[in-house]
Amino acid sequence: MSANHLINSELLGYFKKGFESDPLMTVSEWADNFRVLPSESSSEPGQYRTDRMPYLEEIAYELSPQSSTDEVTVIKGTQLGFTELGNNMLFCYADLYPCPMLQILPTESAVRTHSNDKLWPSIKSSPRLKNTFREKKTKDGSSITSLVFKGGSIALGWSNSAATFASMSRRVVICDDVDRWPDEIEGGEPLDLAKNRAEAFPNNKKIYVNSSPGKKHNSKVLPKYETSSQGLYTMKCPHCGEDVVFEKDGFKFNYDENYQLIDDVVFVCSNNGCIIEEHQKYEMMKKENGARYVHKFPERKHKGYRVPSYYSPFAKWNEIFQLFLDARKEQKQKKENTKMSGWTNTKDANVWEEKIEKLDVKEFLTRHEDYAADVPNGAFILTAGVDTQDDRLECEVVGWGKYGESWSIGTFILDGDPKYPNVWQKLDKVLQSTYKHESGIDMKIMGMGIDSAGHRTEYVYGYCKSRIEQNVFCLKGDTAVETPILKSNVSKASNGTLRLYMIGVNSAKDVIHGHLTTKEVGPGYMHFPRKPEYNEDYFKQLTAEKKDKTTGRWSKFRTRNEKLDLRVYNMAALKILENQYYPNGLDWEVVEAEFNARVEEEINTVAQIVEEVEEHNSFSDWRDMY
Repeated sequence: MSANHLINSELLGYFKKGFESDPLMTVSEWADNFRVLPSESSSEPGQYRTDRMPYLEEIAYELSPQSSTDEVTVIKGTQLGFTELGNNMLFCYADLYPCPMLQILPTESAVRTHSNDKLWPSIKSSPRLKNTFREKKTKDGSSITSLVFKGGSIALGWSNSAATFASMSRRVVICDDVDRWPDEIEGGEPLDLAKNRAEAFPNNKKIYVNSSPGKKHNSKVLPKYETSSQGLYTMKCPHCGEDVVFEKDGFKFNYDENYQLIDDVVFVCSNNGCIIEEHQKYEMMKKENGARYVHKFPERKHKGYRVPSYYSPFAKWNEIFQLFLDARKEQKQKKENTKMSGWTNTKDANVWEEKIEKLDVKEFLTRHEDYAADVPNGAFILTAGVDTQDDRLECEVVGWGKYGESWSIGTFILDGDPKYPNVWQKLDKVLQSTYKHESGIDMKIMGMGIDSAGHRTEYVYGYCKSRIEQNVFCLKGDTAVETPILKSNVSKASNGTLRLYMIGVNSAKDVIHGHLTTKEVGPGYMHFPRKPEYNEDYFKQLTAEKKDKTTGRWSKFRTRNEKLDLRVYNMAALKILENQYYPNGLDWEVVEAEFNARVEEEINTVAQIVEEVEEHNSFSDWRDMY
């Protein structure tokens, strides 16, 4: 009887427990209790700890059902834990607050990598989640792009697919890395379409937008942040107790002539000049020590946060600012902003804004130089760019030196319709010509890039296909604003093995404009010979476009721009040569050394031949006496 009484009491206890409500937890509380980071994809595998990244706690709360906030925007640096915060949100809702959810990443490949490397390993390593999600490869089960659980699912989509925005409504929508999203797809602007997916849940929806910013003209996260509460993580100075916020200008460091740090980076308190060392930031960031977000517009329901990488427990200040110095070195030596724009986006969590300097044609007319030879000292590689018109080919030969310094060698207008062989024969003469270098050696064109757009495409294909071994490259412009100068993939035309190179015309014009504004001889400077063809009309064509600050796109404001296009094709040819012969990057010190070795070898060879000829001419034969 007593045994039955015990059994019945135990069963009754389990029965009562079944009616207990799930624990009311915020996203961060759930993660601290149940989330286990997998060793496959985490630098710190094991139990998740929000206290490692205190700046995430308030944001995690705003993403939780306990908060009435329905929209959160984060503009961020890298290595801050925001990817895992989004995952925590998905897993917490799937476990405690099941509902339909959607996470959107920039591309399909990003989705598959995220699912295979982050989500599924986390599910397997977290005991709480193992039985929450249906297994893959089962009937009505999960897949790489759909994680199914009782009461809902997590759909994974990519931003450049209209199908991502065309299915069922979702209570939770996470928009990841939105500054890498396209500006527009079929149906409209992707970020607006994503937001529309949550309209069916007016009272409890959650829309979470996050990204490292990109360029200002087409940033998607910046306008969202500007309409938000604009919170900055604010801490107490450990010395004077005043409020401080980690911003770039507050950091101080010393470096040598090679742009290498020579001591540790420190932060200087703007209130009293206190020196804050990096090891002190961990205590400063704790909530109990006064750290919190201060919002510029606290009354706004849309919560927004900007968090640069200086707060990260995973990225050291010395590492961050050595990357900054590397970017400064590139700016000084190469007159390029590629590294600095990337650093500003991913470390400083700020958009990059191009500075467009107006060009004065008359100034270029004062820059003509008298070359000592066809190709002056300093130029080590010759390229040619060819623009195709219905009644002519236009061509320019350019010499390249260290870090973008260039010399215009000659520009040619070859009359004739490209449908007929005559004009191509004229181009052959340019391609096969030799150009005397100031050192005394003869140089030939190492690579030629030809525009294949327009009405003569098939004839361009035919010319390039038969001259692949001479490094004649068939080019096609890519219209996207952000396409790099040379797109990584090479497509083939339908008529055989022709290599068709896609080039980022807009990006090339960005670089060319930077070079045109360079006024000191050296990296990036453009030299022009004192020749009749380098006249006012030439420079008007070279400067015939302006950049729209809204779209970031270059467009003509003069009728003709062929000379600018020729520079684009020359730059593309140089990039292709770099890929072919210097796959690890163009090291100009190596290029210079190889060129000098060639010069020395040819000079020695010529000297030896001269010596042999002189010996032969001075030989005395006994018959000369008779």
